[in-house]
Amino acid sequence: MTMTEYLEATDYAARWLLEAIWHEEAEIEALSAQVTALERQVQAEYVRAQNIIDHAEDPDDVMLGVGRHWENYFGLDREHHGQQQELDSLLAARKARVLALGSLASSLLQLAKQGLSMVFGEEANWPDGRVVGSQTLSALIRGARNQAMHWDEGGLKNPKTIDVMKKLEADFGAPFGDYNQANLAMQVITLLNWRTYDDYAADMRCFS
Repeated sequence: MTMTEYLEATDYAARWLLEAIWHEEAEIEALSAQVTALERQVQAEYVRAQNIIDHAEDPDDVMLGVGRHWENYFGLDREHHGQQQELDSLLAARKARVLALGSLASSLLQLAKQGLSMVFGEEANWPDGRVVGSQTLSALIRGARNQAMHWDEGGLKNPKTIDVMKKLEADFGAPFGDYNQANLAMQVITLLNWRTYDDYAADMRCFS
């Protein structure tokens, strides 16, 4: 089997995995940006209202500031509260989905690793692929896949896997130092910039 044939055979699975992985990330990022912008707007309105009260020269000025405060409370702040609740709910759901996202990312790494095994056989025969930091893509795929599968077994045991993760930490810093505490498949996919099928397939074709 050639790499082109393998990619054709696994096309649907890879596309589905990538779409599923990035869908939740995009929704959370968009809502977070909306809430952050609204939060700044609400706080700015409160500051302006308080400034009017603090620098009031007569009762009319005080009432103007109080009115602006309550107008903000029943307008923007209520909207902000609603969006904040929505964000909190989404973030809570995301916590529950972390394992699912990790599993999806792990599955994509498994798909890549399986392709190398099916096309080239033993790891000693795998082509290097592009360079990622101080190591080859093929070594990274193998090590990251193994880390995702075995991190929760009381710490990594395979010296090659540990070496890959230590190089990632040295090259790219946090969070790759947490290789014994969490599944880092999602972080690796992000590092590789596998955001679309074409991104993933281009890297896999470089092994041909």
